[in-house]
Amino acid sequence: MATPNTTPDGSSADGTYVDDAELRTIDGVQYRIDSRSSTFGGFVSVTWTADGRLFDVRGHTAEETILAVALSLQAATPEAAAAAADEATARIQLHPISAEAEFDDGLRVTARGFDEMQGVFALCVESPTPECLHSGGEDPNPESLLEVFTVDGHRVLIGWGLGATNLTVSDGSPLTEVASSDGMDTFVRVDLADGQPIPMLEWTEGDAQRGSAPSVRIRP
Repeated sequence: MATPNTTPDGSSADGTYVDDAELRTIDGVQYRIDSRSSTFGGFVSVTWTADGRLFDVRGHTAEETILAVALSLQAATPEAAAAAADEATARIQLHPISAEAEFDDGLRVTARGFDEMQGVFALCVESPTPECLHSGGEDPNPESLLEVFTVDGHRVLIGWGLGATNLTVSDGSPLTEVASSDGMDTFVRVDLADGQPIPMLEWTEGDAQRGSAPSVRIRP
């Protein structure tokens, strides 16, 4: 997970890694291998860059299995990547809406889950152009999600939180906050500038200070 003032792969703005994940070079490509234990069992993430794109393969299984999958992948053409994104969006939109809201400019967002009450696993921008992103996090029933969407050619950070208050962005960027239609959830939006590193979202939940970083994913 990213830390403030770093990119989502855990590196600083100049590309220097700031965490203790293993760096392994295979066939001239540097892979970042992050293996850790969690409440839900072992979790492994393998990230690398190729052709100017950032890739991430993760899962709750053996490190060797995740690395083997990563080494077997080939970069898709922009057309194939766009088609895969459209297919993923269509599949996610088959699931019920757990929370929804609309920003003042008409940008409509939803959080979707396995049922209407729990198990939120994806965020969607429903308009102007539908796009859904599946969260690849460790928690099967998260209380927050954070993803980066492309809206009218610009990057927009969308966050969802259940019972969150005092929301801020780690780099001090201005954010827009709106309650869900039922008033139970909060959605936030940060319009990212060109070249701006993706920040974390921080908030207060009860007496605890918490934070969330977006998933790392293949982007065309």
